[in-house]
Amino acid sequence: MQEDNNFHIQWHITDFCNLRCRHCYQDNYTPDRDLGKAELFKIADNIIETMELWGKKLIVSLTGGEPFLKKELWDLLGYLSDSDVVSEISIITNGTIVDKYRGQLKSFPKLNQILVSLDGVTPEINDEIRGEGVFKKVTDNLAFLKRERFKVLVMYTVLKRNLNHARRLLSFAREYSLDGFILERFIPLGQSKGVKEEVVSPEELKMLYSAVFQQAGVDFFQESARYHALKVELSGDDTDLLGAECVAGRYGCAVLPSGMVLPCRRFYLPIGNLLKDSLNDVWNNSKALIDLRKGKDNLKGRCSICGLKECAGCRALAYAVSGDYLAEDPLCWLK
Repeated sequence: MQEDNNFHIQWHITDFCNLRCRHCYQDNYTPDRDLGKAELFKIADNIIETMELWGKKLIVSLTGGEPFLKKELWDLLGYLSDSDVVSEISIITNGTIVDKYRGQLKSFPKLNQILVSLDGVTPEINDEIRGEGVFKKVTDNLAFLKRERFKVLVMYTVLKRNLNHARRLLSFAREYSLDGFILERFIPLGQSKGVKEEVVSPEELKMLYSAVFQQAGVDFFQESARYHALKVELSGDDTDLLGAECVAGRYGCAVLPSGMVLPCRRFYLPIGNLLKDSLNDVWNNSKALIDLRKGKDNLKGRCSICGLKECAGCRALAYAVSGDYLAEDPLCWLK
């Protein structure tokens, strides 16, 4: 288990979505695999019991699809909020319909953060990726969420076509009085397998990271290659840059609408189902997770000889590109 006392789960409670983004990792947008309230509570109990067994606190992000299209969202929020082992809840949304639920959102004290997807700082780029008119809807709702005093961050997936816009996210976040933004790699899954050419090159990712580090007032360093996402938090004039390393097999996982468990959402390798398997058993007995915990000696290519001792590369991208989750990370810029 990880050294800190938190376990992170990204729980996709529905496949149903009102958008069809070009880079989406889904290939189904219907609620056919969605679970009802009783089954959602069963999964929640499974997770809560495991946290109690481990002596851990749960940080959970509810998402989809579009989570606000799931009518059981509010029951699940209440159920999770009532558990002592749940410390934080966030919602990841496409931001287009959140304003319809302004009354309900304030009812859950542990719901402290709304993460809103956006993939360009102008309508031209964002709407080319996410759909016509989405930029206007989302930016209007960013303002609404800030008026409601939520912590609001933009989630941005880095593609070839929006790479340059990513450099403007800091000024965009300040313009809209946001609490920050998160930069994530694009991993071709689901419908986005058809646009693999949108994966940026290692050098392009390095240059982007360097620019974001500079904007945040942090010296860029080569070891930042181990970060698979960057999070920039804003507080007044202060800028704090955090790097996210691979969670797979270490301190988190993903749960899909059917109850299926993945090492992470972009690492599409089913390792169990929480309707019938305990999270404790899945976590301790999954061959894939056991393989990953063996560290560098079990990896291949450059990742097996890299000098960054704590870095395992992005297993999700390795798997998506090569079909081998132990292969080298194709986006690492270290030689």
